[in-house]
Amino acid sequence: MRRWKRFGVFGFILAQALAQAQAPDPVLYPPSGVHLLGSRVTVVAEADDIQTTAQVLKKVRTGSFVHLVLSLSRGKHELPLVIVQKDRVVRQPRIVHVFPSRHYVEAPLFAFHEDKSMVSACASCHAKEAGTKGCLRCHTDKAGQPEVPHEGYDPEDCGACHQNGTGPATASACAECHEATSGRLHAPYAVGDCRLCHDPHGASRKHLLTAEVTDLCGECHSPEEYVKGGHPVSNHPVNSKELTCLTCHRPHGGPFFPGHLRWAPEVFCSQCH
Repeated sequence: MRRWKRFGVFGFILAQALAQAQAPDPVLYPPSGVHLLGSRVTVVAEADDIQTTAQVLKKVRTGSFVHLVLSLSRGKHELPLVIVQKDRVVRQPRIVHVFPSRHYVEAPLFAFHEDKSMVSACASCHAKEAGTKGCLRCHTDKAGQPEVPHEGYDPEDCGACHQNGTGPATASACAECHEATSGRLHAPYAVGDCRLCHDPHGASRKHLLTAEVTDLCGECHSPEEYVKGGHPVSNHPVNSKELTCLTCHRPHGGPFFPGHLRWAPEVFCSQCH
């Protein structure tokens, strides 16, 4: 009798496992193996909760869906996702490849906001017809008043910059108001990756920078490279408020290369000494 009870318990567990395996995947986004642009990755699932070991920036619930915004570094990630629903718990790993900027991309991109990638459940909010109210329903951080506002940003007219569906605005949207730089261009600016350094919706720093100048430049340019190349950074207090990378360099580029210097090498030092 005990043997039959054991088989009964085992059969019940097996039936539950099979039912869970055959159930539809509650995770709407991202698909496994997807290539993503940007360190902010959104996981969307029809569930009561989403849990993961990755750094969570924000969790938004809209109706029966949960939007989990994560911060991921560049490279390949295997996201362990635990989807909590009323009747079951689903453990669903996702493999994603993250590229922080356009000039790093070496593989096809997957854009969450492209119409071809939307299921009908998403399209009710993520579509042109949803309008600005549909945008701010999820993008709640864009509705406030930042310390340094962007004059070109109107929270009631997202379509002014996001003209193609609800995807990221292109560099041409920035170029409509901002004068273009000529000469030898800095790589992020040359490929139109304005959002690598600036937050177009407003920020807490001058020039809408996403981080302090020295830290922002250091994300791509390591101090060790400067010293090895004979850069005078070791003799200049670039971490002080008086002197930053922008004291000597043009961030978008200019006529003096290499280094995108602000002045010609012949007269450079005499600007301060």
